[in-house]
Amino acid sequence: MAVMEPVASDQAPSEPSAPLRALALFEAAKGFLVILVGAGILKWTQDVQRVAAALVAHLHLNPAKHHALIFTLIEGGASSHLWWLALGAALYSGGRLAESVGLWLGKRWAIWLAISTAVIYVPFEIEELVRRPGALAAGALCVNALVILYLFWRHVHLFRPPPQTGEA
Repeated sequence: MAVMEPVASDQAPSEPSAPLRALALFEAAKGFLVILVGAGILKWTQDVQRVAAALVAHLHLNPAKHHALIFTLIEGGASSHLWWLALGAALYSGGRLAESVGLWLGKRWAIWLAISTAVIYVPFEIEELVRRPGALAAGALCVNALVILYLFWRHVHLFRPPPQTGEA
């Protein structure tokens, strides 16, 4: 009976899998989306202010709540705050794009980065599911958990049977 022992491997997978490449494309899409939003906020501040004001009013958002803060900043035309938000968006998207390239190439550092960034969201997803149970919150948690499990199972090789040696 083979015992499952942890096996550490520092080598990248020889051929990136289709799910790993799909994850790379998803991360790239998130990075490009944040770039577009950040550029849009800076380039079209006046238009964004009007849209944000209409959205805050339409959705009856309370500007004191944290989830409406971006709309409040845009609506108020706080340009220095917008520049900081744009800088944060650039850093976030740069990280996502770097991660996506690394995942596409099957690099070990990118797989660990993907696991780390996915794990960071789990407590927030659990909190969201507890506070506002629903299909979207449950789905986000399940998909994230599946991504984490897949990356560990397929690419980290923590639980792989030891190689078989000739039996006497």
